[in-house]
Amino acid sequence: VQAVFLRTSFLSDSESMLRRALAGKDGARAHAILLLLVNLAALAPGARHVLERCADARSHQPALTGGGSFLDLVLDVMGLFPGATSNAGLFLLRNLAFVPESKPHFLANRRALDTLTSVMEETAISKATALASSALWALLYCG
Repeated sequence: VQAVFLRTSFLSDSESMLRRALAGKDGARAHAILLLLVNLAALAPGARHVLERCADARSHQPALTGGGSFLDLVLDVMGLFPGATSNAGLFLLRNLAFVPESKPHFLANRRALDTLTSVMEETAISKATALASSALWALLYCG
């Protein structure tokens, strides 16, 4: 199934769908798209395809305005929709972090690192802190 999604324009379409969900404040749609991306990025080939959407990780314009990288867009969605949608975004970042090619994308995007460290430093242990810790560990170990 993953190969089918990777051969289609889904990743390009998912970016515009996430932007529309963000602009329309549609948390359910954003959550569903992020969950599909989480599953696509669970294996290295899928994560590499998702990373291709992050090619311009140095652009730090807010995704809400239509600029910024795919990572910025995911971070904007996480900020606007806390809870399960934010956890899905963290899960996506974690899956991407396990691919060695992701390290430059994360290092070029200060916001992504700040988000991961701030979530990891929360005092309550939760799924979010576990995902953020796992993503940072993967960036250190796999990069």
